[in-house]
Amino acid sequence: MRQKIDGHYYTYHWTTPYQKDRPTLLCLHGFTGTGQTFSCLKDVDAYNILILDLIGHGSSAAPQLGKYYQFDYVLSIIDNFLNSLSLTKVDVLGYSMGARTALGFTLDYPEKVNQLIMESGTPGIECPKERQKRQKQDHQLAEEIEHQGIEAFVDSWERLPLFATQNDLPALRRIAIRNERLAQKKVGLANSLRFMGTGVMPNYWPRLKELLHKRVVLIVGTKDEKFSQIAMNMKIFQPTIQVVTVKHAGHCIHLEQPDKFISIINQMAGE
Repeated sequence: MRQKIDGHYYTYHWTTPYQKDRPTLLCLHGFTGTGQTFSCLKDVDAYNILILDLIGHGSSAAPQLGKYYQFDYVLSIIDNFLNSLSLTKVDVLGYSMGARTALGFTLDYPEKVNQLIMESGTPGIECPKERQKRQKQDHQLAEEIEHQGIEAFVDSWERLPLFATQNDLPALRRIAIRNERLAQKKVGLANSLRFMGTGVMPNYWPRLKELLHKRVVLIVGTKDEKFSQIAMNMKIFQPTIQVVTVKHAGHCIHLEQPDKFISIINQMAGE
């Protein structure tokens, strides 16, 4: 299904028919992904699962102008998207880039979010020098995508240590993930890096205190040391945050340990 918002079409779908007596979980994918990454959630029986392709990804629009990828604008699009479906309040799940987006949406539109689930996410970069460094890296990567093409970028992306644990997935699943990445558009990925990357997103660390009365669950894999540490630091900063650690998983828990991930999601719906 498609919804036109501010002149651009966004693709979304329900994994099962909508039922009024169930809460709705809005799912936001990561960089180079699409809503298809959450296909395992079709087995969740406690939520209406609503999956959205973010700007520049999947079958959603991939405009040339960078303003359509700016973080605050993307958050406003999600708000308008929920309004278009007459959804006044949802739970939100985000993975990686989607987790950053989900956090921003929860902070800027708290009246729209009941519970927040962040899978392998971060509140941003606090140090100004580190932010500038990350911005430069993302801009260079964006240029590589534009000049070398999607396939060369995906080859390099898949070699990152962050995704090494995905090498243990069944061959057919790895092929599906790769095809999902290869189907992206150059302009969409490049603009996402430039205008939605970790280096340019707002620094949400000081705002974590605003989540005091909101249920927030961070899901991380034991093999993902970087994001496991980020999750623990977030809990130190805001003790009401819950951290759920999944064994035998790296950065992408919903792909590497789907049964455990589904169990966590179902439990969230019942609380």
